[in-house]
Amino acid sequence: MAAMSVWTGRSLSEESIVEPDVLEWVDCAFERCRFVHGELRGLQTTRCTFVDCDFSGADLGESAHHESAFVSCSFRATDLLASSFWRCRMAGTDFAGALLEGIQIAAGDWRFVNLPAAKLRGLDLREVRLEGAYLANADLREADLREADLTGAVLSRARVRDADFRGALLEGSDLHTLDLQGVRVDAAQALHIAQSLGLVID
Repeated sequence: MAAMSVWTGRSLSEESIVEPDVLEWVDCAFERCRFVHGELRGLQTTRCTFVDCDFSGADLGESAHHESAFVSCSFRATDLLASSFWRCRMAGTDFAGALLEGIQIAAGDWRFVNLPAAKLRGLDLREVRLEGAYLANADLREADLREADLTGAVLSRARVRDADFRGALLEGSDLHTLDLQGVRVDAAQALHIAQSLGLVID
């Protein structure tokens, strides 16, 4: 019998998956599964759900994820080089120490993710929901954040030179404490930043 080429509709809980024989998963559900140091390069997921799963140290380089959800997962020190996430839900997921160069993110829900010192320079992050995201020390230089939701995001010591924040929601984020050289904002945002600095505008 020929080997299965696609996992479809699988539901797994508390399993350890390190070297799967199939790297295309569709409509699968995983809960509290361990993919630690897994060989998952080139993995493709479509409409899959991962809850409380651990991908620490795994190789997910060049992987592609479409409308999948990774909720409260760990990608600590995970290789995500040249991976892509299209309209995915990543809420509450930890990316500390992950390799993110070349990653592609199309919209999606990235609320309350942990991205300390993340290398996100030049990324297209338009319309991404980053509410409450921890982006301290992140490199966001030249990033396109138009229409993104950065409400309450932690941006302390982030590098944002030449980033584009036009139309982004910035309430509760400390953008005015950063080096804003070359940063693009719209008129309403400029007014908000000026007022937060104590300027009186007549």
